[in-house]
Amino acid sequence: MNALLPTDSFEGFTLIEMVIVITIMSLIMLTAIPAVSQIFMSYITSTRMVKYDRDGFVAMSRISKELIPASAFTLNSANDISITSIGKEIRFWLDAGNEILYRSEDGGADQILSRNISDLTFTTDGNYITILLKINEVGLDLRTTVYPRNLP
Repeated sequence: MNALLPTDSFEGFTLIEMVIVITIMSLIMLTAIPAVSQIFMSYITSTRMVKYDRDGFVAMSRISKELIPASAFTLNSANDISITSIGKEIRFWLDAGNEILYRSEDGGADQILSRNISDLTFTTDGNYITILLKINEVGLDLRTTVYPRNLP
């Protein structure tokens, strides 16, 4: 029966060749997995940073927008301000323990303005109000200065 098959027609890989290829592929995968993992972790971190930056920016914009037409303001503490703006009494304050920034209007229910705010500081010299908002989760600090137009 061997006479029917030519001796030089056997094609394929030997067991040694297969073991060498599998070993080389394993080494390549061992070096590639940490790099791919790092790429995914960078993506997740940057996505979270963009989200927190956007949330902080929206909160800062909202506070600034309502401070500009303010006719009066009171600093209740470094992270709590009450303002009179367009006939409304508005309060912004930080619950530092839960890292939540709240807004309330005319003594109504507190509305969550933003989460993950580690610090909120209002400072003033009487003519302007500086706001510093810190997002601890990503180490981001946002700062702005507002000049209320309607102060006496």
